[in-house]
Amino acid sequence: MLIKRDAEANAARDNVLFELGLFMGALGRERTYVVNEKSVRLPTDLAGIATVSFQRGEGINIVANIGPVVTKLQLEMGLL
Repeated sequence: MLIKRDAEANAARDNVLFELGLFMGALGRERTYVVNEKSVRLPTDLAGIATVSFQRGEGINIVANIGPVVTKLQLEMGLL
């Protein structure tokens, strides 16, 4: 949870962002995929990075919502 200017928002943890940087450095941006929940605020430094988002919440079927994400990743990887 991040509180900025009296507004609360979900935010990615620092260690997750650090690991993203490690993977991008080792594998390259073209082979690194960012999947995030829509409600999670990403730092503005990642504004130019393409992400694939899904929605999670009460009463939402996570399996059904993550299906399109998996399909996009499979297409990008040439698996479909």
